[in-house]
Amino acid sequence: MPDKPLIWLGSSRRDLRAFPAIARRLAGFQLRRVGGAHRVFYLVTRADAIYVLHAFEKKTQRTSSHDLQIGRDRFRALGKLRQQHGEEKRS
Repeated sequence: MPDKPLIWLGSSRRDLRAFPAIARRLAGFQLRRVGGAHRVFYLVTRADAIYVLHAFEKKTQRTSSHDLQIGRDRFRALGKLRQQHGEEKRS
């Protein structure tokens, strides 16, 4: 796949340059490697882990309703799992 140009919007380039060096290199590598054809839905708002909900290759401009539904379903399942896990700890 040929490289696509990186188009920086707003302060995104300046913001990325403020990252620590290792994070900048990793982000640059990922941007060049992935381009615009792949997507990963993930959740980082939890303190205990980063949860990867879905990863897929995009074939059109719009994200398919199927891929969105997978992400939603897994997000709900994560909520249920965390709730069950929390209840088990309290017992």
